[in-house]
Amino acid sequence: MRWVLVCGAVLAAGCAPPQADTPDAPQLLMTRFTAPLAAADGLAFGPEGWLTFELVRGGTFLIDGRSGVAWQRSDDYRDAALIRSTDPLPPTYTVRVEVGEIAYDLDRVRGLPHRMTGADSPGDENGCYLLVIADAPPTEHYANGWWHQHRKIVIDVDNNVWGRGMPRPIFMIYVNRDNHLVAWDGGAGTWTDQWVRGLQYQPHGWYTVQVTRTATRWLLRAVDATGAVRQEAAVPVEAVWHAADRPDYLVLGDPHDNYYEGSMQIRAISLQTPAPAEAAP
Repeated sequence: MRWVLVCGAVLAAGCAPPQADTPDAPQLLMTRFTAPLAAADGLAFGPEGWLTFELVRGGTFLIDGRSGVAWQRSDDYRDAALIRSTDPLPPTYTVRVEVGEIAYDLDRVRGLPHRMTGADSPGDENGCYLLVIADAPPTEHYANGWWHQHRKIVIDVDNNVWGRGMPRPIFMIYVNRDNHLVAWDGGAGTWTDQWVRGLQYQPHGWYTVQVTRTATRWLLRAVDATGAVRQEAAVPVEAVWHAADRPDYLVLGDPHDNYYEGSMQIRAISLQTPAPAEAAP
């Protein structure tokens, strides 16, 4: 594992963090997967342990140090494998995840048996979280109900049998104050209460997904491998579920131990604070 800490405008490996009397000094935590690391449930890693693995059953991240990626694997739909921020995020920030080789298509889960309770089958949908802001750390809860109460901002993949956003949809979503999902319609360039995709991913493509929180708004962004901004959408902070009264946690990976089977690869995860001036309204 390699990480870089950036203080002010100076880039340096192992740079000391800002002192307590300069809480607004710019800081960047960058984690790249260029050295071997054995993922383990509850293991903190990165500068000062700012990231933590949450693993269920066979869910894992394979980090060999040669490929330069953390390969998230859920070989069974009952597995879950997450990386989350260890502590709450600062009041304003930008978080970025460089992710690709998304292999959560529906063919992987067709024919899986129905669960003992509920109407949906694990074969009805398949996907992963590319970058989610939750209001609590997901240390024990992996079924749908918990996530539906704790998500704030969502950039995720959800291939599904109902045709919502298909094929290969990346959804860009905020959860409003009534706990209803509001999706960014990438075609129309507007928010909607309909389940439509923000953009379409390519199975072997790479994307940088980003969420910025300023004092007044959230900014969601998806950038392709060429550096082109594919989609960008903003929403006022006060419009989002639990924005004011609950902390923010970064989460990515396979969130469910009752759905989703597949893999994706991650090259880098970063946290920049405070939010950069160019992202402000």
